Amino acid sequence: MLSNFSKNMKYLLLNWYFYIFLILIFLYLFWNTGIHSDDYVEIIKNKTLSEFFDIRGRHELLYPGGYYLFWWAYYVLGFENQILYDLIKCLTHLVSLYLIYLFARDYLNKNRAFLASIFFLFYPIHDSANYMYMTIPYILTPSLILYSHHLFRLNNLATGFVILIFASLLNYSSPAYIMGLSAIFFIEKKYKKGIIFFLPSILYVAYFFIVTTLYNKLQNRVSHDLDIAFFIKNLLIQIFSLIDTLIGP
Repeated sequence: MLSNFSKNMKYLLLNWYFYIFLILIFLYLFWNTGIHSDDYVEIIKNKTLSEFFDIRGRHELLYPGGYYLFWWAYYVLGFENQILYDLIKCLTHLVSLYLIYLFARDYLNKNRAFLASIFFLFYPIHDSANYMYMTIPYILTPSLILYSHHLFRLNNLATGFVILIFASLLNYSSPAYIMGLSAIFFIEKKYKKGIIFFLPSILYVAYFFIVTTLYNKLQNRVSHDLDIAFFIKNLLIQIFSLIDTLIGP
């Protein structure tokens, strides 16, 4: 019994060493990366408190979750204390890594799931999303959606659905992730889960069109001239450019 206890303690200590090492690596990766590009533009606007909270008619209305969760830093921190931006980026990535890992564990063993999570989080073609503060929701959005998928697999549909609704409001890229991941449940013939998981993407698309209709000045990401030929042409361009991006270099 004493021998087993020693082995368990040794395993626990090794885990804690690993976690501490991982946190230090993340701190190193994001230390002194600061703010970039549109981060400066947002700080220069120098909003009042009422202007920060009132997003009616502004493009932030399309992703209120991401705005209120992260953009407060521009109002509070400004150009000073940029180390705090780095710490938020670091914490967001650590949380995202864990959420992605939980999803990956549904399909892979422990070691491969961890590697898959690292590759997903730091894939080179989206490095700007990792280091630019304004694009941090691009990282957290798919991470929360993957975690929701994990919860659905555990039959925790209520919590998973609430997280999906929140994730869909973080960034307007959310419908693609939700629709794609819902296909897994349909392939597995788990139709109830598939439909419930798919629903938040439909709700967000409806929200998007309602908001852009009410406020004509909002940045509309859908062309009014969209037709089948235009859609197919752009889809083919996306596929070929993806191949060039992934394989070309």
